Amino acid sequence: MNLSDRALPGKRGREPVVSILIPVYNAAPHLRRCLDSALGQTLRDIEVVCVDDGSTDGSPAILAEYAARDPRLRVIFQKNNGTLHARSEAARIALGEYFLCLDADDCFRPSIVEQAVSVARRLGVDVVEFSASIRCHGIFQRRRRWRWGSPNLGRMGKILEQPALALEAVAGRISSLLWNKLVRREIFLAADGSIPPEVRIKNFLGHEDELFYILIFLHARSYTAIPAIGCDYTIWPTSISWQLQAFFPKHLATLDTLFLALRTLHQIVPPSLHPHLFDHYARIVFDYTDQWERFTPAQRLLAWQWIVDGFHFSSAAHAFLVGRIFGSKKILRQITANLLRRRPLSLFPGEWARNLLRFLFGKKD
Repeated sequence: MNLSDRALPGKRGREPVVSILIPVYNAAPHLRRCLDSALGQTLRDIEVVCVDDGSTDGSPAILAEYAARDPRLRVIFQKNNGTLHARSEAARIALGEYFLCLDADDCFRPSIVEQAVSVARRLGVDVVEFSASIRCHGIFQRRRRWRWGSPNLGRMGKILEQPALALEAVAGRISSLLWNKLVRREIFLAADGSIPPEVRIKNFLGHEDELFYILIFLHARSYTAIPAIGCDYTIWPTSISWQLQAFFPKHLATLDTLFLALRTLHQIVPPSLHPHLFDHYARIVFDYTDQWERFTPAQRLLAWQWIVDGFHFSSAAHAFLVGRIFGSKKILRQITANLLRRRPLSLFPGEWARNLLRFLFGKKD
């Protein structure tokens, strides 16, 4: 039997309270830590659904080992189709009343599922968001740790409902992370079902959450946030979050995925929210211009043309971008400075050293 056709379903019993969905792709060094955190929750009435997305390392063997040991773990093996498709496949067979997403190189804190479910049931809300702790492993395993992706303090314990909820999400005032949100099953499936099939199989290079979280909040009726830190998120040297900042072709590929998400949402989001959607994505791509310091002048101009072309899919979107640039002196100065400024080599030797080590020992583009 072909590996892509195999499934390790575990034992089927009554429906669990929560299904934790984990796409897996070449995550062997961190996968045990991830699975231990998911299966070790204080709320025992859960299931963990993993979709191995065509891994070529030891991930399938680890998943088979854990599935044989714990019947709450169910595994699907498929050929590589990207994270969005893998999550969709996990959701298709998941049985939980609520869904939680987790990346295969991260982990949950032991009681966060129980805390989130308790709040969801007590308040009757569709989505509960919690905070995360971020650790960045830099060169020579230097570690920096901080809190990120935390909900707005003003929303803690308060319930946000439609139509304000959709507006807040489309405008980017709710974090785009998926792994810090407990979502009611029917809301998650409705969001997943609204993604066009041709988009579902695209590789979003780590930016699929930018698309999916807005779809969730278009379908959800209510949302609240809690102050608990529930996820330990780690940026490894092999993580997409790290690698996408390293080379110019990957920078352009990242912009392409963002514009694919924007075009898809443009077809789904109500027209009254389009200006907020355009503004949200304009802010995202403007932030990406801060990376241009490491590019040549010709590359910066090409990246700028990529951004302008990315908003050309709609006359309203293009008009919004032009108005946003020339209607704000601050943004115009920011873009102009990032197009022109070039720091001397001596100011950032660490960055050049990292790029040299990646060139010598890392994966080549």
